[in-house]
Amino acid sequence: KRHGLHQEHACGPGESAHELVQVKKVGLLNSAATSAESGDRGPSSTISSRSAQPLASWLFSTKNGPDAASSSTAQSGSGAPIAAPVACLAMSASPPRVAAAGVPPPTTQLPSAPSASSHASAKPAISTSDDPPPKSADIPNSSKAESRRILQVLDEMKRDVGAMPLPHTARLRHDEAKAAPAPSMLTVAMKRFTSDMTRTKKIAARIRDRDYGAREYYDDITAAFGEIKLYLVKLEDTSAPEVPPPARGAVPLGSASQAALRARTEANAPDLQNRTEYQRTMGAFFALYWLMRIGIDGEDGFSFGVDNEWNVLGARVDEPPTQTPEGRARSSAVAANAQLSFFAMNPVQKENAFRTNIAWDKLRDLLKDAGLLKRSSRMSSKDEWLAVPERVASMLVLTAIHDIMKCEMLLPRVQPEHAPYNGFRAHDVINDHDVALGYVLDHYGSLLPSYAALPKNEQASIRFTQAKIGFNHGWLVQGEAPPVALFSKFKTVLQSEKVTPADVAYYFVHWLTDLAGAEPTPLRGSQKFVQRFPHAVLASFIDSFSIVNQLAIESETRIFEQYLVQRWLEIPRLGPAPRGETSIALMRLVIQVQSLPLQLSLPTAFTHLPPEDLRVLCDEMAMTGIDGQAYDRYKAPPGGPVFLIYYAPAFLRTNTATEGRTLPNLVSKLRMLAEIYRRARILWPRSESSADTRPVTIRIDMIKDATTESIHDVHSWGEVYMLQKSNENEGRVDKQPLYSLVDSSFDNAERCLLAFWRQEDIIVTIDADILMELEQANSLLLANTKKTSTAVSC
Repeated sequence: KRHGLHQEHACGPGESAHELVQVKKVGLLNSAATSAESGDRGPSSTISSRSAQPLASWLFSTKNGPDAASSSTAQSGSGAPIAAPVACLAMSASPPRVAAAGVPPPTTQLPSAPSASSHASAKPAISTSDDPPPKSADIPNSSKAESRRILQVLDEMKRDVGAMPLPHTARLRHDEAKAAPAPSMLTVAMKRFTSDMTRTKKIAARIRDRDYGAREYYDDITAAFGEIKLYLVKLEDTSAPEVPPPARGAVPLGSASQAALRARTEANAPDLQNRTEYQRTMGAFFALYWLMRIGIDGEDGFSFGVDNEWNVLGARVDEPPTQTPEGRARSSAVAANAQLSFFAMNPVQKENAFRTNIAWDKLRDLLKDAGLLKRSSRMSSKDEWLAVPERVASMLVLTAIHDIMKCEMLLPRVQPEHAPYNGFRAHDVINDHDVALGYVLDHYGSLLPSYAALPKNEQASIRFTQAKIGFNHGWLVQGEAPPVALFSKFKTVLQSEKVTPADVAYYFVHWLTDLAGAEPTPLRGSQKFVQRFPHAVLASFIDSFSIVNQLAIESETRIFEQYLVQRWLEIPRLGPAPRGETSIALMRLVIQVQSLPLQLSLPTAFTHLPPEDLRVLCDEMAMTGIDGQAYDRYKAPPGGPVFLIYYAPAFLRTNTATEGRTLPNLVSKLRMLAEIYRRARILWPRSESSADTRPVTIRIDMIKDATTESIHDVHSWGEVYMLQKSNENEGRVDKQPLYSLVDSSFDNAERCLLAFWRQEDIIVTIDADILMELEQANSLLLANTKKTSTAVSC
């Protein structure tokens, strides 16, 4: 009743307990199992007899009621065993683990199925919170054994969920909310909670102590930061009818009074999204904890999580960690192959591969660059690396507050004296949670006591992480965007805020821990990176951190060129980084195609390109878009705008490396890419003015997954590909009927025909005049019916 558990969420016939968990994924069973009566909020808590039986009754009940063939028996306080059909507990088999500390997790046994006779007389019932717990002596041994088995099953389910128990909900009355002073209900909500900076400093000082375990860290986090309890704030709903306390004894599930009580309970419970954000915040806290403990137990904790006794888990015993064929080499070639193998792995293999192959030393270096770690100066020190308490405390505070504005009731209104603020006018509600937090930090920082207690320089580092820097990491690691689109806004923020390289690394640590906690299962390690995120992509991100954090002192173009050279040199058998007019285009394209066969074929494919296509790629892909900046290896003609071909990497590598056709396919796609650049320059003519340095984004979603054959054949179906100008800053590739070319509304200033066809086929079937018109796409292509039919037959 307390947690909104009811029969509609019970496990039905043929459903697995794992499917049941998905219904209330965010800590529901964990919260129910660690009930308030036990007085223990950690996942190591045991379930009292008083709460185990009603919970098990709910868990093993069915959608079809007590008379269904697969229903269970559960007698509250009667001493009768709690039985359940095996089908309800058909959990997916998991290989056993061993804890890193050598403590094996409890084994899971399934309770036996009830006899057929028990189904007829069984009536599911639950106990009220007033029922006294049965004495141990009153419970038969058989019942104790059944209860132990059920608790083991619940423990295993809790591990599968991996969520933290939720703190108590704090309710705000509507009259309090209406009377809240500026800027939002945050001013009222934070009065309910306290923060403890002394506890925060303790965490920061002890985070690398070998005897500072995950359970103690969790206890300290929940006691130190009142701000994380903002996720559990709820406006009290008085519209639901009052329901008197239930009578002592069993309350039938599904009764009217129970439904009314449940409706009121759910109405006053925190939103599911807010509960999820609480779990994600805890996941980010634990990601930071494990990263700070690299070299102790951080690698295992990040990869595998902890068991029910908070012991750090190791690899599954029947799936020993295996080195991938590429080992720990972190080149783009290895990344491509690892991506393909990642999606073929089962969860156990992903865990072990992550633990074995991730560049933990580079992650530790990132923490050092951010000022969170430093080398010990004492030769006798047991630990070579020491935490920097003041900086760690700052990161802990940022982790606690970074997503609180996802609670909509806390969103601030811009006060007239602060308007406009980042595009928001006076009295506007700031609905962007990052900008909203930035506004509170800029003007009402005292409302967040943990933040207010930090030194000014650490407050500045936190404010920088909330700035809108417009940085897309994927564009960098794939060589997809020119320097102006990649770094210009980032650089502007760095200069205006006087940010240091340490602050840039600090930003990336926060980005990493925030993403690592995105799966709301903090006790299971970083599920986002281990199970969902291709390890090779993460490796590319990690490789880029050390270069990008120099943006505070280097130019955008120089940073990008250094990154291109580094990635080129990591690829085997390509030789020295190229120089000259082909260098920048070649290095960007090698990164974009990603897979090793395509990377090794790319230099050869370049030599097969017609001179006009080669010239287009070399010039367009070497433009920086930044006035006064050019690459050292090749200085392209000045001017703008520059083009970002969105999804070019996916287009070049998808369905390209086929047996016996890799080189022809790659040449064809490079020619198509050159054609897109060529037609884009017609729609956006080059300007040598230094003022026209904007990036223009060309979206090619339409063809990113297409094969060369399907693109070539589209004309035989009476269709053509066009480059359409959406506005001054955007364009897109569209597929349109061929007869649209003779439409009176055809405007060459807004769209161009893309010559995506086989040249040898076109030369045979179309006369030279029409071919010239199609190639240039500068005028109407057809003047009469005869030419129209010729083009359509082509």
